Amino acid sequence: MPYKDVIFYSAQDGQNLKDIVSSTNTEGIFLASREALADITFSVFRNLLSKVLDVDHSRGLVMGATSDIDYFANETLVRLFDKADDKTKLEIINLVLRRLAQIKERLNESMSALEKIKHASELVDHHALYTSTDRLQLLRKTLKLLNMQLEAEKRMSDYVNDIVPKRNELAHLRVEIDGFARKFIGKKGEVTIEQMKDLRVALLEHQEVFEALHKAVYTEGKLKQ
Repeated sequence: MPYKDVIFYSAQDGQNLKDIVSSTNTEGIFLASREALADITFSVFRNLLSKVLDVDHSRGLVMGATSDIDYFANETLVRLFDKADDKTKLEIINLVLRRLAQIKERLNESMSALEKIKHASELVDHHALYTSTDRLQLLRKTLKLLNMQLEAEKRMSDYVNDIVPKRNELAHLRVEIDGFARKFIGKKGEVTIEQMKDLRVALLEHQEVFEALHKAVYTEGKLKQ
């Protein structure tokens, strides 16, 4: 955490402490009497939280959490493939090939559309690779093929359909600076700190699902149906 505040209690005389602080020429030290200590402490906590939970920092937390989720999903998918029998491995490969055919078709459509663009702004709508979302969908379908962890598969579907679009929007927010204030603007308007908090909580819940699935797959000797 880049923000740190330390509160400590001293039995020394208040004036003596002031003299020590003054003599060392140290900034950022504030003294409080015993009677005012509780109020000062809560004030420090509020200040710390406001720094940690500002929109910009929350944006980084969200992107970091989604990177962790992508890691667990990828590792779990590889482990499931390694553990699967030859028939299931072939079915998984066929899922990939079918998806690649769809991507190829989408790329061809994008190329045709790109050849007809009239404005540079249209470029943002044409990007197509085997994305992290594609891998998540493959992991979901693999779980269904194996008839295992179906509750996790359902949560994964919720993540792909609800959280991923919000994450993608977050990655492309526009910053507006008004004095010392910073606002993040998306396609649907300003993204508030409350929305960031809600998304962060949802991400943590989904991350627990992916971590648990990852742990289950890596600790089981054989796949449980």
